[in-house]
Amino acid sequence: QHPANEIKIAAAGSTWKYAKGLATGKFGGNKWPDDVVVRWVDGEMTKYTNVDGTGFHAEQQLQVPNALWKNHATIIAGGDFDGTTNSDFDLLVRWSDGELTVYEDLGANSLKRER
Repeated sequence: QHPANEIKIAAAGSTWKYAKGLATGKFGGNKWPDDVVVRWVDGEMTKYTNVDGTGFHAEQQLQVPNALWKNHATIIAGGDFDGTTNSDFDLLVRWSDGELTVYEDLGANSLKRER
């Protein structure tokens, strides 16, 4: 049974069945933490900004499909981990060997500023 306040933004059987991980936060869309980063089963990474009850908007590819993200990124999470005053959230990645990586200010830097 679904809760009364549920808003379905993708139907069952949609392309979202191929999403391997999701991270939410403020990744450069607007002032709200309504953006979603997706790790797909093939290792592609995409970002959607300004997600709302009408669905996903403004898709941006962060990383082409590749074996590293497909086979070794195990968990992704969004948050403000770098301690800067920049309003962009960071992406935390747990890798299969136990390493943790933070990609700082994802909205401004994409996956280029790794710590």
